[in-house]
Amino acid sequence: MGNVDERNRIARAREVAAELDRILLAADRTAFHWQQQMLLVVADLSGTDASEEEILGAVRERLAGLYYGARNFGDFYLAREDREDREDREDREDREEQVAANRHLAALVKELRALVGYGQRSSR
Repeated sequence: MGNVDERNRIARAREVAAELDRILLAADRTAFHWQQQMLLVVADLSGTDASEEEILGAVRERLAGLYYGARNFGDFYLAREDREDREDREDREDREEQVAANRHLAALVKELRALVGYGQRSSR
C-alpha cells in the first residue's frame, strides 16, 4: 500500500503540477510544449496501477526529460507580449508582475522537484 508520507507527497505534487499546468496553459504559445509535458506529469501523479515509489520514480524521469538538451525547461520564463503602447508607469508595473509571476513559477517548480525527490539520491 505504501506509506502515508509518500501518498501525501504525491497528492501535494499533483496539486502543484496541476497549478503549473494551468499557469503554462494561460501563458503564450511558447509554453505549449512545457504545458503538455506538465500535463503528463499530472497524469503520472494520478496513476493508480503503480506503487507510490513507482509513481515518484516515473515523475523523476519525466522531470529529467524536461531538463535535457539545449532548450530545456530551466530556460523557460513567463513573458508578456502585450507591452506596446504602454506608459512608463504601466510598463514598470508589468515588469513587476512578470517578475512576481516568474518567481511563483520557480517556487512551484522547486516544490514539485522536492516533493518527488528529483535531484536527490534514491533511497534504494
